[in-house]
Amino acid sequence: MAKDNSALVQQQADFAQALGELLRIAKSARLTVTLGEVDRPTVLAELYAKLGKGVKDSQHCDRLAADLGLYVSGKYQTETPQYAALGAWWKKLDKRARWGGDFPKPDGNHFEFIDP
Repeated sequence: MAKDNSALVQQQADFAQALGELLRIAKSARLTVTLGEVDRPTVLAELYAKLGKGVKDSQHCDRLAADLGLYVSGKYQTETPQYAALGAWWKKLDKRARWGGDFPKPDGNHFEFIDP
């Protein structure tokens, strides 16, 4: 993804701040949330796309997406509905915030920024 570097850096900084806020909200709700993938090399995004596990132009490639792990009673949650509260909070944080649970092929643990 070719973007003006200074604009991209600002978007990344804004994304990081919003992600930090989401993690604070989760903690105040007594949810156990861990970080997953944030930075994805383009070659890996292309491979995931070929395997049907992602998209070639993933926001992870620009560090504008994060996968989170939600745990309940020590068990990792794998179903999109289990992430719905996090997704709702995320979308309220910024007009650029998009939750993977809303994708045609839902990806509940995915949180990203897009250009508005």
